[in-house]
Amino acid sequence: MTNRKILVAALVAGLICGISYGQQAGRPGAGEKYLDRGSASDEQAVFDDDGGRVFIVRRQQSPLESLTYHGGPIISKPRQFTVFAGAGWTDSGNRSREASFSDLLAAMGPVNRENLERFQVRTNSWSSASREESLGLVDGSTVSDLKIQAALSDMFEKGSVPGPDPNTIYVIFLAPGITSTLGQMIGGKHYVAYHNFFHLNDVQVHYVVATFESPRKAARSAAARALIDAIINPSGNGWY
Repeated sequence: MTNRKILVAALVAGLICGISYGQQAGRPGAGEKYLDRGSASDEQAVFDDDGGRVFIVRRQQSPLESLTYHGGPIISKPRQFTVFAGAGWTDSGNRSREASFSDLLAAMGPVNRENLERFQVRTNSWSSASREESLGLVDGSTVSDLKIQAALSDMFEKGSVPGPDPNTIYVIFLAPGITSTLGQMIGGKHYVAYHNFFHLNDVQVHYVVATFESPRKAARSAAARALIDAIINPSGNGWY
């Protein structure tokens, strides 16, 4: 082989290796659960079992005033549809919590409302509705994010939940005794709520999953923050 051919072969091999390394570097390794977006927000992006990106909310939440805009879409005329998932909601003690969770905007203080207006969200168009759905979840059940998506798709198909609608955030409150998982992360331990989306019939379906928290105020606060984040950062490139 001539020196010229050897040089060309070496350059091609180097290029292929560089491309291969770049593709691998762009994907998370087995221990790389978090995406560092350089944000002070407690809403963090993690990866689910299928490699999809999910945004979690922890108990300690940074103020909404610290968020900055990154050019992505928001849901300017949002609606809330709440699903109380699991057989445990039929218990009278748990059912008494539903009224304060069914309309999270109504439970928000004036500061959060003002922030939503600052984010160009029209709160005057807000509406809410709710229903209980067993989804076959009983005390001791574990539900992954993929199962949540499948359950929503099934409810849409049956007509028990209206939609899918791109302006509606479907807020799923898990009954006590039901464990939420995201990959190796466990709800209540690594996060208290999260928001995500998937595509169904060419519609981007946005939803929030809230784990069961005994203190009612804390549970409502975590779900409200996840709902706000789903509105102002629905695709991961809005306000964060």
